[in-house]
Amino acid sequence: MRVPLSWLKEFVNLDGFSVEEIAEKITLAGSEISSIETTGGDIPGVIIGKITSVHKHPDADKLSVCKVDVGDGDTLSIVCGAPNVKEGIYVPVAMIGAKLPNGLTIKKASIRGFESNGMLCSRTELGYEELEGVYGIWILDEDIEKVNADKDSILGNSLSTIVGSTDHIFNVEITANRGDLVSIIGFARECSLVLERRVSIPSVNTYDAAGGNIDITIENTDSCYKYVGRLIKDITVGPSPDWMQKRLIMCGINPVNNIVDVTNYVMLEYGQPLHAYDFDKIKDGKIIVRNARNGEKITLLDGREIELTDEVLVVADSEKPMGLAGVMGGDFTKIENDTKNILIESAYFDHIAVKKSTIATKTKTDASYRFERDIDHTLTLAALNRVVDLIVTLDNSCKIASRSKEVNVKQFDANIIVFDCGLVKRYLGLNMSKMEISSIFKRYGFKAVALGENNLKVEIPYYRHDLSIAEDLIEEIARVYGYNNISTNVPHIKCNPINTDYAEVSFVKHRMASYGLYETKQYSMGDSNVFKAMGIEEEKLIKVVNPLTNEMDVLRPTTLASLLNSAAYNHNHRHKNGALFEVGNIFYKENENFIEEKHLSAVMFGLYQEKLWNKEARAYDFFDMSGVIEELLIRDLKCTDYNLVPKEHKWFIPTMSGEIVIFGEKIGIIGRLHPKLLKLFDISGEVYFLDIDIRKTLKLVKERVKKQKLKDIGKYPAVFRDLALVCSNDIEFSKVIKSITKFNNIIQNVSVVDRYVGEQVEEGKQSIAISITYYDPNKTLREEDINSVEKSLLEMLKTRFDINLRS
Repeated sequence: MRVPLSWLKEFVNLDGFSVEEIAEKITLAGSEISSIETTGGDIPGVIIGKITSVHKHPDADKLSVCKVDVGDGDTLSIVCGAPNVKEGIYVPVAMIGAKLPNGLTIKKASIRGFESNGMLCSRTELGYEELEGVYGIWILDEDIEKVNADKDSILGNSLSTIVGSTDHIFNVEITANRGDLVSIIGFARECSLVLERRVSIPSVNTYDAAGGNIDITIENTDSCYKYVGRLIKDITVGPSPDWMQKRLIMCGINPVNNIVDVTNYVMLEYGQPLHAYDFDKIKDGKIIVRNARNGEKITLLDGREIELTDEVLVVADSEKPMGLAGVMGGDFTKIENDTKNILIESAYFDHIAVKKSTIATKTKTDASYRFERDIDHTLTLAALNRVVDLIVTLDNSCKIASRSKEVNVKQFDANIIVFDCGLVKRYLGLNMSKMEISSIFKRYGFKAVALGENNLKVEIPYYRHDLSIAEDLIEEIARVYGYNNISTNVPHIKCNPINTDYAEVSFVKHRMASYGLYETKQYSMGDSNVFKAMGIEEEKLIKVVNPLTNEMDVLRPTTLASLLNSAAYNHNHRHKNGALFEVGNIFYKENENFIEEKHLSAVMFGLYQEKLWNKEARAYDFFDMSGVIEELLIRDLKCTDYNLVPKEHKWFIPTMSGEIVIFGEKIGIIGRLHPKLLKLFDISGEVYFLDIDIRKTLKLVKERVKKQKLKDIGKYPAVFRDLALVCSNDIEFSKVIKSITKFNNIIQNVSVVDRYVGEQVEEGKQSIAISITYYDPNKTLREEDINSVEKSLLEMLKTRFDINLRS
């Protein structure tokens, strides 16, 4: 926002402060002034001149040789390339030696054989904004007429004769929550606070009028909380005074006419957007605030015709929309030269409704900029009175034809914050008494009343809607005290112990990736309806108080839903084969206790091996998944007591379901997921799932597995023999492995090599190939020694497990 210093001084006394000091202090208090522009005033060496003749340069098509009268009978020859030079116009002339705001120093020059004794200047070369549609040198004729200067005697005078004295413009960066700063008065309040100067708002004349009741209806009471209107008749539309136009231009607004300029002027001054309608063009004289109807069209003041939707809030008459509420008016009710009767609108529209309208219509204006930051609703009538006062002052022949018609549809409660004075010490480290804190609040204009021994009851003005909790007031105290005055102390931080399983969990992740699985990252929340459909009791679910979406209303009690969602996503994007894993937390309730566990989970789906010229395609199966967990537990974590126990589970097909047990304790589950469960996620085909409590697993392994010790690799050779064993399909083969390992001391290792089910094995049976390592550290094993042990081993397997050697 652009704030002219001269305008600011009408509301707050800034004597004794330089422009730079004001900018620095305001910025340090939290309202950033990004830059300062200087306008008006004398530019040494730049005077007013008159072009007496213009001739084309004989050697350059775009250059002209001008004779310029600069007063006292002096005429200069100046070469100029501007397209708008012509005889008889008044222009700014930079004399030899003048230094322009852009840093250019004017020197005598010879241009294509013609001597140039100065420079004719444009607005931008003198530090002013270029006017829309005007290019070339600055023609001063209209400016001279506005100040009623004598054209004959003005030659040779400084530029300040017509542009006025030096002024400065603050460019202020306004954050989205500080709607109180988007006005000259609001910024004056900020200066008053920071610089400890009293702010003074001049009184406004109010005018009574009999009758003239205006028909105002608010249909959408959720988007328009207040609407004030007043009728003025017999106005004369014309240019606004020069002083008003200059201020509007300094603030970045182009003057239009006296009525429109007054509404814009008061918007800048009060921060309350206003609008003027040609009352004679309003159908039936009715004002209706409503949502647009889908398909309605309106031509805006900028000439665009747009089609509206029901998301857009409009101000309409009895027939059609007249404007986008809080954004921009319509073209057919605009103020024109022949307008005689006007309706002034001052309203309080909901900032969210205005934001929706700007997005839907792709229209941003100075009015919407203010409404989106939530203005002060108490200013609607005051701003309207200011507009009426200015219009009457500028056109005393007009007639006020109605009272101010005010329609309120919402009552606003006072914003009260109970403030604990001890928070100042806690947050800022400052020892402040309750009296000191109360005095700071009064500087802000807050009403502060003692409440108990150490509390204050603080009533916040409506224009500071950004303050709602005690911590907001702490920040306000810090702004006044000065952020740079608060001492820097290193805070005492009590750190929680580092999670000691980080390295082990990281190791597990890397090992899972080395097996060919891809790690996924998932949200810790999920959909309660999905979990209940999976058979998880509602009592175990932990609800999220403020969920991001309805699909994330509880903390997840299992990682299965997250992994299946990822599998479904991959499947839908033509990635139909995959193996995914996650190490993440799950949460559930158990007897009113909240439980959090870290789990390692994995899914496999689709093909393990696609068809090649020399190999058939092979799908993932149960043994791929069980092989992963065996590899992790036995080979990588050195677990010496591992069992896969058949156990039915509601999520799995009964014949492919089991529990993972180490050292006699269950750590997880494994199996092929049931088609009914997969249907919830719109997944077809076979999916295998593994889930273990990784923290419990690591703890058991750490407690039970002995540390590895270096030992002699042995002097004698080991002997390897393979056996093909025929056994029942439903046998728990891990028990067989354990029995073989313990059968004799020379049996060092037993591993499963292959499994076969087919024609060569009777129905209900399977052939499992195992490899046995025989080794004796004291001697070389003879064949008869091994045969003897092997014979006894087969007899034990036949007797205990009904296992035979495959013939």
